[in-house]
Amino acid sequence: TTTSRGGGGGGVGLDKDRDSGKGAEALLREFMLDVSDARRTAECDRVLGCFKLNPYEILSLWKQDLATSSEIRRQFRQVSLLVHPDKCKHKDAKAAFELVQKAYKDLCDEEAKREADATIRHARLELRKERRKLTSKDNAYLAAAALRTATTAAAAGKAKEGEGAAPGGDNEAKEGAEKPGAEAGEGEGRTVPVGVAQLEAEYEASEGFQKQLRLKAQELMTQLEWRRRQLGKRLKGEKERVDKEAENFKAEMKKKAKEKNTWEKGREKRASNWRDFMQKKKKKRKV
Repeated sequence: TTTSRGGGGGGVGLDKDRDSGKGAEALLREFMLDVSDARRTAECDRVLGCFKLNPYEILSLWKQDLATSSEIRRQFRQVSLLVHPDKCKHKDAKAAFELVQKAYKDLCDEEAKREADATIRHARLELRKERRKLTSKDNAYLAAAALRTATTAAAAGKAKEGEGAAPGGDNEAKEGAEKPGAEAGEGEGRTVPVGVAQLEAEYEASEGFQKQLRLKAQELMTQLEWRRRQLGKRLKGEKERVDKEAENFKAEMKKKAKEKNTWEKGREKRASNWRDFMQKKKKKRKV
């Protein structure tokens, strides 16, 4: 009997543990749902508050024009799932979802993507020009770049020696210390020392540069959109002017046609009046 009671007590304890375990799981699920809802709401606020003319910013693609098609597609899926109106409780979730869809559509459209990428590249080049003006007179920066270049050249020379470099290897090592600035001087046809290229690559990977790039791209895209709207207004005004001239011309031609028709209809009457006049004149002469 004692054993039976002991076994029964153990069963009750297991049931309590099981119930408490279920309660903890339910609390965890509820907590995760709250976290998920908060994340979805925050993402909706981010999408609604970001710069609408930059599709990369809407999709939170900070690599922007350097992002691959697979990265764009993956990011679209993630963001769209977060702000989908069926899953997000935010009151403006539908508007956020529509913005995300439009951004992805723009990046899938070759012409729209080409225009956005060109604007971002232009912004990057503008920032590089501004930075070159600052670093060209910065002795600390120039010393660091020279040290990087020398270190790279020395490493290249040692590598050549280890491989049994042919005569002229030193020249090759020196040439290797300079290369076209794919990062620091893109599109400018400049040859940039390796040290400078390395420093600039590190700088452009920083959060500070990425923020500057977004702001510069925003400025250029705003200017481009303003010019487009102004051109649209001028084209609309020109179209209205042409339409009005065409309408006036049509009305004038209609008026002339009406006058001609009236003239034709009165021809017989005028001829009859003329005959009567001539006959009366002849009678007067006879008299």
